Amino acid sequence: MTQAAERELLMLIGDPSEIKTQIEAFTRSADWLASHRARLVEAHDHQWIAIYNCELRCTAPTLGEILAAVDAAGLPRGEVVIEFVEAAPLPLIV
Repeated sequence: MTQAAERELLMLIGDPSEIKTQIEAFTRSADWLASHRARLVEAHDHQWIAIYNCELRCTAPTLGEILAAVDAAGLPRGEVVIEFVEAAPLPLIV
């Protein structure tokens, strides 16, 4: 790969070390959500929640509203864990 092609690729996908850092932060937030799920379900049953940097940042009743709240808070969507929480999830029928 030429240096020009490598520079162009980096412009498209970003710096690999930065991407690694973002993935690690997302993973930590996902782990935090898993370990705090019971408390979050109790407090926010049937709500969309947004976790960023291992902290509950937004809640909303609809997906559109949680995305708007994430944007309004200036959070980077790609680094925010967004999930609908409910005490009794619907069964999956295969």
